[in-house]
Amino acid sequence: MFKSRMHLRYAILLIPSQKVMKQIKLFFIFILPFLIIFPNTGFISLQEETSYVDKRLIKKWETPADLKTPESVCHDPVRNLIYVSNINGNPSEKDLNGFIAKLDPDGKIIELKWVEGLNAPKGMAIYKNYLYVSDIDRVVRIDLDKGTILNKFQVPGAIFLNDACIDKNGQVYISDSNSGKIFVLKEGQVQVFIDSKDLNGTNGLVIENNFLFAGASSKLFRINLNDKSIEPFIENTGGIDGLARIDDGKFLISDWKGSVYLIQSGKTAKKLLDTSSDHINAADIDYIPGAKILLVPTFYDNRVMAYEVKL
Repeated sequence: MFKSRMHLRYAILLIPSQKVMKQIKLFFIFILPFLIIFPNTGFISLQEETSYVDKRLIKKWETPADLKTPESVCHDPVRNLIYVSNINGNPSEKDLNGFIAKLDPDGKIIELKWVEGLNAPKGMAIYKNYLYVSDIDRVVRIDLDKGTILNKFQVPGAIFLNDACIDKNGQVYISDSNSGKIFVLKEGQVQVFIDSKDLNGTNGLVIENNFLFAGASSKLFRINLNDKSIEPFIENTGGIDGLARIDDGKFLISDWKGSVYLIQSGKTAKKLLDTSSDHINAADIDYIPGAKILLVPTFYDNRVMAYEVKL
């Protein structure tokens, strides 16, 4: 078998010692079965986890990680700009550290701290020349041309204001994620629009036609803006942080943990994105209809990512 003593020497070196054989035996008897049953232990990784991106999403760009806890994004169709709310601290602390960043449509940060002096800004919505921002227990109105704060509307009884949306008449609706309330800012005054136990934990809001859609309790609710009647529209959605309308009856939702889904009435939710394994969040998303671009703020990851949606 061996043509020379040299070959035999190397063959002998390849034979494990008795001590090594004992260690190998212990590994197969005790450690390997444990790793198979409990694969998420810290010993070794049997399968590397990676982010999931559906083929219907095409990554277009991402900002540098210069943002500071970006919670929400809002596209300005008139100026073709993107605004990003940055908490920059504790999401419920009034520390005046929060700010709004301004991006170009390709993700370049035009001005990081475009508007400062906020606490923990979250949901945003645009009406005419104004940007409305939820800020813990107040709604802030910003002049889009000047980049200055015009008004701060206190919201009596608010605990944790989150998302915002605006109807065709300029009325601003704001969710309170620590209660079952949705507030409305109308003619400079804030009042409770609806208060329901079904809406406990409400976050994402969207206006479509004469209905206000609200994500709460792993459901998408539909609220009639005239008579305030409320009904489940899509159930078993999982958590809804961001909510964006694609077209009639189709929505994109994010769950903050890192996933984005396509949902519509009568159909199973379709996962389009999951970056949770890479510890990248998916907070309050926005969708640009004309360009078919999904904007995802990554919260603790400090970026905004953009994907073209091909549905």
